[in-house]
Amino acid sequence: MMKLSTLCYIERGGCYLMLHRVKKQHDVNEGKWIGVGGKLETDESPEECIAREVMEETGLTLVHPRMRGLLTFISPGWDSEYIFLYTAQAQGELTQDCNEGDLRWVPLSDVPQLNLWQGDCIFLDLVLKTDEFFSLMFILPVVRAEKLTALWTANPKISAPIYSEPSTQSKTLGRIYQGASVKVYSFDPEWAYINSSGVVGYVLRRHLESGKAIDSSTTPPFGVEMYGYVGTVGANGAKVRTEADESADVLIPLTADTRISIIGVVNGWAYLAYYRQYGYVNTNELSELLPVCPEDDAGTDEAPIATFTTYYVTGSDDVS
Repeated sequence: MMKLSTLCYIERGGCYLMLHRVKKQHDVNEGKWIGVGGKLETDESPEECIAREVMEETGLTLVHPRMRGLLTFISPGWDSEYIFLYTAQAQGELTQDCNEGDLRWVPLSDVPQLNLWQGDCIFLDLVLKTDEFFSLMFILPVVRAEKLTALWTANPKISAPIYSEPSTQSKTLGRIYQGASVKVYSFDPEWAYINSSGVVGYVLRRHLESGKAIDSSTTPPFGVEMYGYVGTVGANGAKVRTEADESADVLIPLTADTRISIIGVVNGWAYLAYYRQYGYVNTNELSELLPVCPEDDAGTDEAPIATFTTYYVTGSDDVS
């Protein structure tokens, strides 16, 4: 099912009205700065929705809202979502009693320095730098437990915190304890999303061991990342970077014709597992990108049915 939502950045005096989500418990946006908006109601247009949401959350009346883009968010286990993105002017006095968080006028130049979602940084950059309408798709690698069944069980190596987000700077929800098994919903190279006696959150993956699939006939072994593509590095080589940005630090250079396993592709960047973090490769540096097709009747003769990548250090006299 596709969810429909709106999001608006209201401009006044060289500032955007930003909402700091610090009031609601168990808020997926807790601690983040976002625009104002919400879900469409039945038989409501995007323009009607954003006008209503802005009035309810800020007390302001929108003036000349302009649709700037369409955002598509896809995450396994969750409903996909379309977000209609607007900028606008507004009239009236700003409310001081928003139950979603704290409202603040932030200078445009300071907005990128706020605690934003990575995807917000991408589309806000486009909003600030271009007047053209755009459409972006975000494929989220980490999924949430509310719509999932646990896939693995694992044993904590030590007592360790459970965090509200995959960051040691986020709120601590509880702890895992050695000898007390936990349920695991998903993982990435660094974090596992778990349920420990009803407390759902993130723990550092290195704190878990002895992971076992609850149903081994349909679930890969714990720690095995499911790859969506296999790529071939082009003639000029490629670089695995820490972020999807040409100016980001290089984790490892790859030589021409190297074959790499890729988890997914977002906005022209392929992301993959490199030790205990994600690495990113510009798809322009690849000469070939094939989907992984585990079913006999899918894909082409060249498409693999499974793929993996191992990184290791070789000596000066070794041939890799």
